[in-house]
Amino acid sequence: MKANQQQIKTWMIDYLAKLLMLDRARIDVTDTFESYGLDSAAMVGMTGDLSDWAGIEIDPVIAYDHPTIDALSAQVVALLGGAAAPVGTQLAADAVGAE
Repeated sequence: MKANQQQIKTWMIDYLAKLLMLDRARIDVTDTFESYGLDSAAMVGMTGDLSDWAGIEIDPVIAYDHPTIDALSAQVVALLGGAAAPVGTQLAADAVGAE
């Protein structure tokens, strides 16, 4: 599948909204997965389902390295062979992890 970043963001928003029983509008793409209460099992499940949807193998650790919908979707686009993830993506993820 050749998905763009917006399609991947939409998939993740829908996934989290359903998983957390929240309105889609309450999902902020810049909030960390941890802020939504996702534990390691939930993040592994999400990356597995995303992997199935996108048709590529996605290492579950990616959600820890890219802990927001924004950051993770940019990285998945890069894995799909699209444009590389923005340079600031890893820096932003590192800053969130340092808090």
